[in-house]
Amino acid sequence: MASESINKAKYPLLPTIKELITSKKEGAYWDFKRAWPTCTEDLIHDIICLANNPDSQTAYLIFGINDDCSIEGISEEAEGRKNTQQLIDTLHHVIWADTYPRVEVRTIEYGEKRVDVIIIEPEDIAIPYYLLKDFGRGKQTIRAGAIYSRSQDVNTAKTETATSLTTERLWRKRFGLDKTPLERMKQMLSKPDNWEITQPTQPYENDGSTHCYYHKDFPEFTFTISFDKDKYIYDYFMLVTPFFDKPNWWTTRFYYHQTMLNEIIGATPDHLYIPAPEINILNEPRNTSKEYFYGCYYQNSIELSLLTFGLNKPNRRGYESSEYDILMQIIPVFSNNSEKREFENWLQSNWTLLEQQWQNQTVTYTKPIAFNKTYSENFEERLTSQAKMSAALVKLLHKFRWQISKISEQ
Repeated sequence: MASESINKAKYPLLPTIKELITSKKEGAYWDFKRAWPTCTEDLIHDIICLANNPDSQTAYLIFGINDDCSIEGISEEAEGRKNTQQLIDTLHHVIWADTYPRVEVRTIEYGEKRVDVIIIEPEDIAIPYYLLKDFGRGKQTIRAGAIYSRSQDVNTAKTETATSLTTERLWRKRFGLDKTPLERMKQMLSKPDNWEITQPTQPYENDGSTHCYYHKDFPEFTFTISFDKDKYIYDYFMLVTPFFDKPNWWTTRFYYHQTMLNEIIGATPDHLYIPAPEINILNEPRNTSKEYFYGCYYQNSIELSLLTFGLNKPNRRGYESSEYDILMQIIPVFSNNSEKREFENWLQSNWTLLEQQWQNQTVTYTKPIAFNKTYSENFEERLTSQAKMSAALVKLLHKFRWQISKISEQ
């Protein structure tokens, strides 16, 4: 089912809503309402239309705005008012063809008035959103199979369906037909059930130590995971699980027909394939020659797509979720490279916070058996220290985002 929450750090909401209200008009991905609807069919219809906006943008259903775009406000006891969980419960009781869009209810103070906002986050792999069973009665019925959307500032009527052009655009997004092959690959990895194991097609990978997958609907998309026998060194992300009795590095190559799209390096303890994080360097501001290394991922990256592929594949063994949870505690995940740079600049002015968080990390990591046989005495200490510093960065990234969101909403 759809995720119940949306990353608030991505949405400094007040500036966005101010801009939409001061535009004095509605649009394809935002709609104004004077009050919360008391008719559930109307609410669900509005959400579907906004989620299916032609450009798949984050959409906003804004309550407390009059027809002339003046601020009416919403009272605490307004009829029909819902919080996030109540809204999700409402959507959950409707029979959807696949899933419902991710939603979150936020309240903002606009001057002396309160305005409610439903944030609607459509996902390309799920649009268009539509119902499998009729919901409602008579003229209020939301019809099964009907595709509802918005044309500029107008919803598709409940008795109609979106134009053929809009419907085509939505389905093309679902199947990734307007994306590059690598973008389509990332989208396809989100559904492990659609992949099958086959024999490698590349001669140099046909050595018995390569796993090859192809997409059942689009077999021109394949990827291989090959054992790297020449790479034998531990990295700190391997401390997330006790099953790394040896480094066990593997290389993943993604193909479209015979063209290799990308290649990434990772490791597996025989449970969850973990792509190696991107390595970055922090310089201590008081001593710029002193360097600290840390790894990171990026949202919507091929690395995270492959990581969640292993987390969700049908033959998982049960250990993967705990390994993933610990990994997310020690590897920061940035929205993009710009956010990473801003965070690193922020750390230069808040280095004491990093040192405090680093010292306060109390997590005990598992020491692989091979440490006793192959590596120097202080190697375990250095690796554990690196993991604790990276865990401190994860916590500080949350603090950084919170501060940015507060500044943006002032």
